[in-house]
Amino acid sequence: MALEQLKSLLEQMQKEALISVADAQEVLDQATEFEKRRSEIEARYHGQVVLITGGEIFTASRFEEAIRVAHQHFPTSRFYAEVLTEKGHL
Repeated sequence: MALEQLKSLLEQMQKEALISVADAQEVLDQATEFEKRRSEIEARYHGQVVLITGGEIFTASRFEEAIRVAHQHFPTSRFYAEVLTEKGHL
């Protein structure tokens, strides 16, 4: 998802009281970090679920596993994740 699309989605979620301003900003910060490191991430983790939180990258073959591992290190942090496919990402 492009950062502008994500920002728009997070703003809509804030208006609907589905996410706090602070949590939305944290998700956007993680997505921005992901974009800064996209080339490295795509080269290293092709075909994996890639989750970034606390500025750290977590990978797994399944989304649930990536969340579980990341949550062990950052239990209260919000995250951004993508599934990297042959075309880059979903």
